[in-house]
Amino acid sequence: MGNGYSVAAFDYNKEDIGIDPDTNTKFVPNQKELELFKKEKMNLYKGTWTVCFVYGISAFVLLAIVLFTDTGRMYIYNNYFAAVMTYVIGAIIIIIYLVYSIFNIKPRKLGKVENKLNNCPDYWTFTNEHPEKKEDLIANMTYNNKDPQVIETINTNPYIMKGTNGQYILNNKDDPIISNDTSNLFIDYKCKIDENIYGNINEQKIMKNRLYADNFNEKYIKKDLNNPKYIVRDLNNFTDTDSEIEKKLKKYALISGIYKPSFSADSNLYSNSIKDKTAINNNNIPLICNEVYPNLLSKLEKDDSTELRCAYADKCKISWSDIDCYKNNVNTTI
Repeated sequence: MGNGYSVAAFDYNKEDIGIDPDTNTKFVPNQKELELFKKEKMNLYKGTWTVCFVYGISAFVLLAIVLFTDTGRMYIYNNYFAAVMTYVIGAIIIIIYLVYSIFNIKPRKLGKVENKLNNCPDYWTFTNEHPEKKEDLIANMTYNNKDPQVIETINTNPYIMKGTNGQYILNNKDDPIISNDTSNLFIDYKCKIDENIYGNINEQKIMKNRLYADNFNEKYIKKDLNNPKYIVRDLNNFTDTDSEIEKKLKKYALISGIYKPSFSADSNLYSNSIKDKTAINNNNIPLICNEVYPNLLSKLEKDDSTELRCAYADKCKISWSDIDCYKNNVNTTI
């Protein structure tokens, strides 16, 4: 890119550089956007010269045939002059358009990678959630408990009581609504640990407890007490000293586990509610660590933040490269 043409072609008009779709204002390209801009210009630059070369060779061959052969003059010049002129003029127009495109391409705003919703932890698989479990997830947000008998302590607990938005747990007016209308955004899909890589539930529990000396446990669901369904870490119950991230992670744990802290009998639980094999322990909040709803975690975060997903990854001791928690230096003591 040493000649004057290439130097000029790889510059851009700072007064006309495009609009940021998020802010609807002009933006200053960052290094990555400038590199993409240069790459796109280089592709146009090379493409233009390729077109010029192809059309130039074909025009030279046509001209040589017309000038130096009787057959060329007879058939090309005399019989197909209009077609040849259309071809030549079209080639000129295409070349002019490509050159114009090179000088008028603008840098474009890139979306942030960390804002992608459907990204999973490393070596996990992205899959659909079962309709029956989705129904239970929504019911746990909509009703006090499975039993018609209301649990009063739920209705007086400010962290999980039904809010003005008509749902439990995510009870603030700005919280996302988990319903049959909007569930596709948050709970239709989940990431699930690949047992071909990490082993079954028991093997995962043994490995994590050996590596981290932490108390990972296996859990069941109400409708199947014969086969462990989840590996979990217990979070402490809500306290007034919890940080915003701690509260959100605990609320997420209740949603994904189809559970509320005041559940004390099997009749309170839904079919897919998380459960100990022989009893219900409502002193702690179990956080499922082998399945995750990345769309829901992302929705509960502030704009441009990965704090909640990083807190989940830290608590469950999993690797989640897409959200780059090391770069953000996220540390949680939940």
